[in-house]
Amino acid sequence: QGQKWNGVEQEVQSWQPGPQQLPAGFPAAGTWTGSYQEQGRWLDCNMTLNFNPDGSVTGMNNDKDGQFYVSGKYNIASNEAKWVESRGNLRVVVTGSLQLPAGQAPSFEGSYRSNTNYNGQIKLNCSAPPVGPVVQGVAIAETPVTVAVPVAPVAQ
Repeated sequence: QGQKWNGVEQEVQSWQPGPQQLPAGFPAAGTWTGSYQEQGRWLDCNMTLNFNPDGSVTGMNNDKDGQFYVSGKYNIASNEAKWVESRGNLRVVVTGSLQLPAGQAPSFEGSYRSNTNYNGQIKLNCSAPPVGPVVQGVAIAETPVTVAVPVAPVAQ
């Protein structure tokens, strides 16, 4: 089973969608909340995902099993996203499609499979995107901001 599993993980890592241009309104980084199905029950998860210009997606997932690192790829043209969540020896491969409805927050629907033989569906919604583009994790306002700084009079 280990060799078979490594092939699935390798498939995600070897996928090369190339550089991506995010559409207007799609956050480069944000908080995604949702749920995943495990043994017939829907459980909550919270993720921070970064959709990088080179086509990679990175971030963190927090769910009932703990915190996982996220590393994978996405393709806006085909609306595909694939990533591996990892913590210690535990690996979870997630594949699915990004939904980009006009005027609404993006969402993701797909499936997952773990190396512990759990699998199911996952649904996420972007719930708290930062304002404007993100540079090294810091949101930058898209419109100019005027800051008034009080200046003490200079004594003569």
